[in-house]
Amino acid sequence: MKMFALVLFDLDGYTSVIERRHLITDKESTVSTTLNVKYGRKELFGEILCLNDDKYAIDVFQEKWEKTERAKFLSKEIQKREKLGTSHTGGFLALWPRDETEIDSNVQRVENHVPEDVVEGTEAMEVTEEVSQNEFVMEMDWQSGKSLKERMKLMLEKQLMCDVIFLVGENAEIICAHTYMLASASSVFYTMFEGSLAEKGKVTITDIAPASFKLMLKFIYTDDVEINYDNVEVLLLAGDKYCIQVLKDKCVCFLKKKMNTDYVFTVLKIAFGINMEELKSCALEYILRNGHNCLKSVSFVKLPGEYVKHIIKSDTLRCKEEHVYEQMVRWAKFRCTKQQIPTAYNNVRACLGDLLYLIRFPTMKQHYFTENVSNSGLLTSDETINVFRSFTNNGNSIFISQKRHYRVRFRRCVCNYDKVNFYKRTSKYDCVDFQTSFNGKLCAVLLFGSTTYSGSNDVTISILLGDSLISTTKRELKSEANKQIYEINLSRTVDIHKMKRYTVKVNMKGPSTLVGKRKSYKHLVYSSCGFTAETVTFLPPSLKPYFRRSEICGQIPGLTFSF
Repeated sequence: MKMFALVLFDLDGYTSVIERRHLITDKESTVSTTLNVKYGRKELFGEILCLNDDKYAIDVFQEKWEKTERAKFLSKEIQKREKLGTSHTGGFLALWPRDETEIDSNVQRVENHVPEDVVEGTEAMEVTEEVSQNEFVMEMDWQSGKSLKERMKLMLEKQLMCDVIFLVGENAEIICAHTYMLASASSVFYTMFEGSLAEKGKVTITDIAPASFKLMLKFIYTDDVEINYDNVEVLLLAGDKYCIQVLKDKCVCFLKKKMNTDYVFTVLKIAFGINMEELKSCALEYILRNGHNCLKSVSFVKLPGEYVKHIIKSDTLRCKEEHVYEQMVRWAKFRCTKQQIPTAYNNVRACLGDLLYLIRFPTMKQHYFTENVSNSGLLTSDETINVFRSFTNNGNSIFISQKRHYRVRFRRCVCNYDKVNFYKRTSKYDCVDFQTSFNGKLCAVLLFGSTTYSGSNDVTISILLGDSLISTTKRELKSEANKQIYEINLSRTVDIHKMKRYTVKVNMKGPSTLVGKRKSYKHLVYSSCGFTAETVTFLPPSLKPYFRRSEICGQIPGLTFSF
């Protein structure tokens, strides 16, 4: 068990909290024992004033000690010696020999923290643990052979030379640290200790658990922390509160990597909770792109209504409206169960509230609406009649009648990091032909970015049907760090008819870019919306001259269609 001692040093008359393993003595360590203490690299002579396994109790006792007559006397002696420039000449213990009756009457016992046997004036607590001298003393040259990260970690774990005390959590657990390290990692901590309203004494933190605070400190000291499902949220909140951007980035990276059709809703709630727009957009984009599977996941029904609204109102939710209806009913029935009320459709409607009007009933298949919705009791008779009229374009619908549209990417190649495209001659261009198994709209072309992940390229994209030019788009592609592929939206969508051969031609001016390599000359996407498989077949380019002759490599990694 770790023990702490409050020691009065003979050299300068000051007190300090020391771990018991730093006490060097052949006899038992008890209150009033005089002995040598390992303090940093020095051995100093001192007297134990208090001994306890609760560091908070030691701190409270120290505050009481400073009010005793002996402490006041020694403080005056320190001030007198400082004026004379002889403050470290020693002999402080001999100035006021211990007098049990006179001294101890001024030291009040700290209730619920310091047992009676460690209060001065009572029987001293006996230390029954047999600890060898080697356990008391840190290894003399503990720094040798250790990296900076290892040394900083040891300083934190062993609480060496700490200069700030935090009282963390509901139970005010004591956690010590170094202001220098904290201020170097966080602008919040820097202001806390160096600003005009700098904290003095102990710092109380109640809105974070001690275990989470320790994890954050470990990251500050070592730039390393193991992020997992259990701690990612609290670490992200801590990183956000104390403005530790690197920690936030690591947490966001973990959340993005672990995103799936179930966990994405946890990510969404975290993003809304700390108002992180980038993470929020990433989670929403994933949900909208995988709408069918996300909505039928277990976690969807547990999502608060305000978050559900962001999903259901979107025009780009990739999901059949019939499925949206079924999952929204499931979501509402889950709330009925939580409220312990029957799952009748009148209660379902009440739980849905305004979300009911985000379900696009007029876009459903008429026979499905007739068989599954019109007689369910969810809609009023007037609402049901209104939907039926919308099927024949007769009158204005009280529900949204515009069909949702979604985008699908079809990839033809992956990044080839061993090759690059050089754009020194602007008369050359990349191109690829394609044909589809469906009627759709081509809305964007995927392009590789710069090999240096910086700079910009002037891009001209042309869409041709045979020799006829259908569309031309001019854009600027700005490359970013850690991003290889960019989606360049066309100036207007292009209607694509199935089984017709089209050509995409790209001319780029600017720095060298990455290039693609073999993946497949066909790309099949089995729609998660319940539609039939959609196929794009890539073909050798029919235009000349061009950079890449193959249908499975080149500058254009894929195409994006809207449905």
